[in-house]
Amino acid sequence: MVVQEERDYIESNIPSVNEGKGLPFPPLKDIFRSVPFIALLLVHFGQNYGFYTLLSETPTYLNNIQHYSLTKVRVNRGWGWGPDGGKKS
Repeated sequence: MVVQEERDYIESNIPSVNEGKGLPFPPLKDIFRSVPFIALLLVHFGQNYGFYTLLSETPTYLNNIQHYSLTKVRVNRGWGWGPDGGKKS
């Protein structure tokens, strides 16, 4: 429990919401033109492009290069449980 003295100290050091002082508007122009922001933006788009390219091209690679047909794969094959009882066929 908090004693009354601690409660008074905490409440006296918390700025009131009704004081009329709000946060200043962030300098968006400076943020958008900063080198770190532009670098993060480029890295983000590059990572997304690479991920979705890999995601969409993996079935083609497996089929054409590795000759591994994804249509013959069962979803529960490696689970060890399911409708087939974990039997490997």
